[in-house]
This record gives sequence, C-alpha cells and structure tokens, in this order.
Amino acid sequence: MVKESRGHCSEMTRMFARAGCSGKYPGNVERDIMRCLELPVDIHYVQIPVLAAANRRERTMMNLPILYPHELIHYLHESGKVNITQDFTPPPITKGTLIVDDMHSQAMMTGGLLSWEGGTFPRLDLKAWNSRLMTAYFHVVLRRVRETIADDVDPLLRKEVSMAFACTNSIAAFMDQMERASRYLTPSEAQIMADAISGFLRLWEGLALISQRRQVPRWKAVPKHHTLRHLSEDQLRNLLNCRHFHSFVDEDFIGFWKGLVQAVPKELLEFRCLTRYLLRLKVQH
Repeated sequence: MVKESRGHCSEMTRMFARAGCSGKYPGNVERDIMRCLELPVDIHYVQIPVLAAANRRERTMMNLPILYPHELIHYLHESGKVNITQDFTPPPITKGTLIVDDMHSQAMMTGGLLSWEGGTFPRLDLKAWNSRLMTAYFHVVLRRVRETIADDVDPLLRKEVSMAFACTNSIAAFMDQMERASRYLTPSEAQIMADAISGFLRLWEGLALISQRRQVPRWKAVPKHHTLRHLSEDQLRNLLNCRHFHSFVDEDFIGFWKGLVQAVPKELLEFRCLTRYLLRLKVQH
C-alpha cells in the first residue's frame, strides 16, 4: 500500500502497513492496529471462575475483559457524544385510565401471539396498550366465572378462580393508578401502586403452588416478577412514575450487540466485541 502510493500516504496508513511486522506475524496484526487507533476507554480484566473446557466438572480461572461504567460515561460526556444535564422540563401528561395512541405498532391481536412456552405453559405476548385492554377483559371474565362457578367443582379449582380474579384485580389497580398519576408521584400514589404489586406477586405465587398441586401447568413464575418488585420499590423511593420510563435505546443497543457477537470471530469473543464497540463509538459523531 505504501509502495504503490510512492510515499504519498498518511502516517496512519504507514502504521497500518507495519501492523504485524508488515504482515510477517499475522497474530499480532489486531494488537498493533488497536495500539494505532488508540481506544477511547481502557479495557480492564477481572478473573472469574468458569468450567474447564477439558473437564466440565472442574473449574478454572478466566480473564474477562470489561469496561468500567464510570470511565465510559466520562468519555461520552467529555467527547460531547452524550449531553448529560440536570435541566429537564417534563412534557404535558394526558390523564385518564385509557389513553389511545393512533400510532401504536400493534393495533390488533393475531393468533401468533398465543403460544405454548416449552410446550407446557400457555403464553400470551402483548404490547403495553393491549395488555391494559386484556387485563380489563380478564377482570370481567374472571369475576363472572367466580360468581357462577358450580358448587360441585373441585375446591382447588374454585380457589384458583378466586385467586386469579384477585390477582387480576391487583394488576388492574396498579395500571389504573399508573395511568391516572402524573410523571411525579405523591407518596400515597406510590404506596397504592406498591401495595398492588405486592398483592399481585403474592397471589401469583399462590396460584403457581395451586397449579402444581392440581398438576395443571397454568401459572409460571418468571424472572420479570422479581424486576417488577424492584420497580415498585424504586417508585416508593424516587416517586417517579414508571410509565414515563422507556427502554428504546437499550433495546436498540442490545440489537447492535447481538449483531456484533454474531459477526466477530469466536476466539477472544469478549475482547473483540469490546474493542469493536469502542472503535465504533470513537468514530461516531
């Protein structure tokens, strides 16, 4: 490259050409290029125990590359790629139990939303708007079932129906208060929502136990329930309505990271992903 240009090339091009001792040692090319480009944030390493590749019953220590969050945030702020400010004016809030969004990405339900998770548990995937509608629908249906259930029905099934109605009532109360409240909660509003979530989680746990006793896989405890508890606890502490938090940027980042993992060679996967992410971050404006 340098030879073809007859010397009319940048110093950066010359440094690239010298990578890996001008190609003599290909294994050192990546190292030399990384040194040349100067990553904006240092990569640190921590030792973690992992199962050994040769014997999966034994543990060995592995050096895992990581980025320190405070260093990354400092770089993003100092470089002007992200503006961090405390000045914030909340947009106007439309109050009401149900708020119609004409631009919603999922205006109707389709058959593909209902599935069997693992071939065992029934699963219904809904967007936030449809979740509110279906919660109100389940509330009406379960109340009617509870009122008209026959006397000779299995006592456990009767109890399951009553608890399912109470569980739906709890999450409906949470959603109703969430919709009615503004961005900034009062202590009483936050407490109402926390009590509703606490009741919902206790009832769901009871439903899972009943489902196990009846040998009918209907109520599955999922990790998001733990996150939901933290959400209500955070609202009690900071008095900010969860309805006004969005994860669009986070989801976009996860999509980018997934593509990155699929694209890079699998040797030194973590290191290669971090370096390519930092290089991408450096050239973005």
